[in-house]
This record gives sequence, C-alpha cells and structure tokens, in this order.
Amino acid sequence: MRIEQAVYGSQDIGGYRFLARSLGFAEAWLPAVERLCTGFGERPAGVLCPMAVYAQPLDAKHVAVIQAADQGHDDAGRPGALAFRVLVLPRTLYADLEGDPFHIAEAFPPAWDARGELPTLTWTTGPLPRRSVEAIRRLLDVEAERTALLLGGAQVLVDGGRLVFRRNAPDPSLARHLWTLLPTATRSELWPASFAFGNKHAFHLAIVPDAAADGFDRYVKESEAGDYPEGRYESDLQRAAEGSDQAELDKLLARPSRRQRFKLVLALLALFALAPLILNLPIGPGAQDPPGESPVEKRPTEAKSVTALNLPEEAPLAAMGPQRRELRDGINRLSKRLGVPQAVGVTDAEMVEMLVKVDERLAERTLARTVSDLSSLKEPRRVLRALLWRHGVADYAEPTLNTAELVERLEKLLPKENP
Repeated sequence: MRIEQAVYGSQDIGGYRFLARSLGFAEAWLPAVERLCTGFGERPAGVLCPMAVYAQPLDAKHVAVIQAADQGHDDAGRPGALAFRVLVLPRTLYADLEGDPFHIAEAFPPAWDARGELPTLTWTTGPLPRRSVEAIRRLLDVEAERTALLLGGAQVLVDGGRLVFRRNAPDPSLARHLWTLLPTATRSELWPASFAFGNKHAFHLAIVPDAAADGFDRYVKESEAGDYPEGRYESDLQRAAEGSDQAELDKLLARPSRRQRFKLVLALLALFALAPLILNLPIGPGAQDPPGESPVEKRPTEAKSVTALNLPEEAPLAAMGPQRRELRDGINRLSKRLGVPQAVGVTDAEMVEMLVKVDERLAERTLARTVSDLSSLKEPRRVLRALLWRHGVADYAEPTLNTAELVERLEKLLPKENP
C-alpha cells in the first residue's frame, strides 16, 4: 500500500509551512496535518527535541505517523526551528503493521532538507517480525522498579487508562518498550508520543517536560504506574515470559482490544434484551396446546404496566479508586454465589460483561422485566442499576446509593447462604 509523506517546518524564510510533499498527499489533508504539527506544543525554555515520534488519526481512513526534530542549533547552543516529517498511511495498513508507529517511522528516515516534490513510499518488507518470548523476557529482566513500571504501565493502557511520564527530552526506549508489551489490537486504537511539548492531542501515552500541566489530571503518573493494581493481563504476560511460553504470549498479544470486547458485550446485551420477544413468538400458524392436555407450566410474565427505566447519570469511576475495586469485589462475590466461576477485572468492559452473566443466572430465579436499552449503557454502575430495575428493586435509581449498597440490593435477591 502507498504511504504519502510531507515535510512541515520553518527552516526557510516565510515561517512554518509545508516545504515538501508527495504527489498523492491530498490537499484536503493539509489543514488537519498542520493542526497535528502545531499541536506538538510550545517549547519550554531549555528543552531540546533531537527526535520524537507520535501518531494520531488523520481521518476515518488514514493515520498520521509524525517525526519531529530540532533543525540544528545557533552559536549559543539554542535549538533551531522544529521540523515535522509526516507519513500518512491507510488505517488498514497501520493495523496490518500492528499499530507500531515507532517501527514505521524507523523504516523511513526523514530527509529534512527535501523541498518540493517527495516520492510516494510503499511498504515492501512484509509483516512485522513476531514478538518472541525471549525478547519480552529480556525487556522485563531488568531492575525490579523498571519491570514494575513496564508491567503496571501496560496494564493501565489495557484497562483503558492513560499514562504520562516527565522527561526533558524524548525517551524512545520507554515508549517502545511499553508498546512492545501491548496486545496488537490495543496498539491499533491507542495513540502514543515518545515526546511532545504538551498534550493538545490527548495522547494515551505521553512523555512530556511537565506532567503536572493541565490536561494530565486523569492520567496515571510514573510514580503511580509501578504500584498500579496488578491485573490479569500483566500477570499472564509475566508468567508467559518467565515460563518461555511462546504459545501463551501469542495468545495474549492476539487478544481483542477493550473496544472490541465492549462492542461484543453490547451486542450480547442487545441479543439478551431481544431474547424474550423472540422466545414468545408463536411456533407456527395456529400453534396451540393439544386439546384435553394440561399445558406445560410456564414461567409467569410481568404485567405490561411498569415504571419506565430511568437511570441517574454516574460520574466516571477513578481508574485506581476504592469504588472501582469495591464494585469489582462485589460483582465477583455475586458471580461466585451464582456459580459463574471466573473472576472479573477492574475495567468497565470486564465488569459489564460479568454483570450480563450475573443477570442471566438471576433471570432463572426472579420475575425479570424486559430491558430494551441495555445496549446503550457503557458504565458498569448504570448496568447494575438497570439490572436492579429489571429484577424489581424499587430504589434502583436512588442517586445517593454507593457501589456497595447497589451490590447489596442485588445480593438480597439470592437465596440465603447456608450457615
């Protein structure tokens, strides 16, 4: 597939502008690409940028992989103008190349002095090399603090969080090592920067001079990443590396992304909501119980006149907060009592998925209302409240109820445990 390229900078007289581009670099891309370059941020005093790589979506069908670098220094050692080399490639190719902007940028060194017309590039080296268990083990076989930082950081990104690290210069090894640990599908949906002056682009992984600046209030900082609660992904990854289990590593790296799993959960919720309607359809024209025989005892259905589902808005749960862990523990307790064996993680998608399974078991025991709008819910507490309504709990929408109280109300629907 074709990769178009351009150079944007101010090395010549006339200020920042496009200095060179390939023939296929569309005019329609220019405003968006310019925003991606200028959004790199204002240079803080004394900060150098020898080379940075970052990636951003350009439009629905294309991704921009951008290299940024200082263009020399003056006689006082101050950095010269910053220039940007932009590679635009189809999203399909970016996904085929496993969402690895660092590898893509490395394959095409920039020609900073190019002017006018640039050649259109093509990817000719085939798929990226397989990530071997030996390489992952070497990456993690470092000092304990670095290992904890990499594993915790990978779990943050897999869980849907964002990471920020403070550096006064690019740290390409940190960015690349974290990216190496992520599942392929996850990498294709996240946007990293090995360095940037600011966070106008809301990177998922950002290395910046000032991690305390506005825009990073909900990011996990370096001091927190190593202590991030251990998740299933990082523990499985470490186990595969330490056990030299290439098959397990391949399975982990091929796991679906958080977004893919969430879409699957929504599809299952929609199917589950429609199931009662489908099951109540007549088998055929004139289908009825044979005369003279007692009909099979059927589970009672709810009266049509019920209070409509009306959920309060929920503020997002903190990525590492006690309410998120409290909700996870409560869902695990419910699933265990209902005979759903596996434990649930702390991400929204994992908790929603488990709540669906809990609801399936509850529906066998209680008179359940039909919920037709579960597919639009994205926050686990909203799903939990919808299930309380579905199973007849009157105060399901009470906004003062915390996560523990919501779980307790659902637990009351279960038979009492034997002493």
